[in-house]
Amino acid sequence: SILSQTYGGFELIIADTSMSSAVRDVLDHYRDERIRYYSVPGNRGDASLINDAAYMAAGDYVCAVDTGDLLTKDALYEVFMYIMRTDAEILYTDEDHCDAAGKRFDQPNYKPDFNKDYLLSNNYMRRLLVIRRELFLALRLRDSFDGALTYDLVLRAPKSAVCHEI
Repeated sequence: SILSQTYGGFELIIADTSMSSAVRDVLDHYRDERIRYYSVPGNRGDASLINDAAYMAAGDYVCAVDTGDLLTKDALYEVFMYIMRTDAEILYTDEDHCDAAGKRFDQPNYKPDFNKDYLLSNNYMRRLLVIRRELFLALRLRDSFDGALTYDLVLRAPKSAVCHEI
């Protein structure tokens, strides 16, 4: 779903922790200059992998997408357009769950506009979360918060950070 985005101005950084060459072999088939691959020896935590990928990124914003995530074709376009209009530092979107074929959506999660009090009691910014790279690198994900990495990061964001729901 990443490579079929209508907005093409992104880079996809793949951090591969597997012991085999299977991921590399699949990526060689795509031959897409937007894909950057790096093999990570040993088993490091998700926070370290995402932090390293954000450091390697060339763009102004970062977004972590998990293996099982499926983005609508216009997801990155909508994010880009919203950034252009608002210059937001942190953006998050509504989300939905779908069947294995990616055809039937049945659990929409319509998120509220930014609400500090609600955020303190609910991790509602999980997917799709986009953060200005400079801010992300200043905060960085912390391995000790595995399972709530982005929640911890958003809670530590400065009060001046502009959060928007798309």
